[in-house]
Amino acid sequence: MDIVSIASRIGFDWRVFVFNLLNFLILALLLKKFFFDKIMEIMSMREKEIQEGIALKNRAQQELESISQTKNKILTETEQKAQALLEEARSRSEEESEKLRAETLAMTAKLKDQQKAQLEAEKANMLHEFKAQATELVVKTAQTIIRQSKFK
Repeated sequence: MDIVSIASRIGFDWRVFVFNLLNFLILALLLKKFFFDKIMEIMSMREKEIQEGIALKNRAQQELESISQTKNKILTETEQKAQALLEEARSRSEEESEKLRAETLAMTAKLKDQQKAQLEAEKANMLHEFKAQATELVVKTAQTIIRQSKFK
């Protein structure tokens, strides 16, 4: 038995196959000519937005880590300054040592509060910037999705 007789026994018609193949090729060429570039452009834009979002997230995370390191450094420096002030106070006479110790503790607390306030302000500023950038990215993404849904 040859292939043609086997194919005809199961209901395979070469003319229908060739016609369907030609229809498929014509449809594929039309789709490629009119829609492929637009789809690739949309996919490229989405990929770019995703990459920008990832880069933004990484940048914000690095900045947050940098702020945390700065905070720790400032707190360490503040503690070192406080220890130096305490040692100086101990070296003075007993009468003056109580007075200096109280002043030093007050100054230390004030320095820590100022440093903490400064760090909190920087952190709040960074969070505000991050939220603004994230909101902008969400709006751009939503606009792109809305534009794309109009094409469908």
